[in-house]
Amino acid sequence: VKCPINATSVTISGPEVVQMKVGQAKELSASFLPSNATVELVWNSLYTDVATVDAETGIVTAVAEGTTTIKVVAGLVEDTVTVNVLPADK
Repeated sequence: VKCPINATSVTISGPEVVQMKVGQAKELSASFLPSNATVELVWNSLYTDVATVDAETGIVTAVAEGTTTIKVVAGLVEDTVTVNVLPADK
């Protein structure tokens, strides 16, 4: 029986603040250490009325103007990124 390997850290790639416009979609990616950890990445959005995120793929969809926090969890560790949603171009 193989013992599960816990992640000691997880980091969302890219800037700490992501700018998006209403209607846009953007895929976030994250990496964890050690790279052989047996964890699944699970994504969620603090304010789903501002932006939603697919729990498995990390694809964020901007819903309405505002700011939300997107979180990724890898076992016992997590990281967050701020998403600012701007109005769509008129």
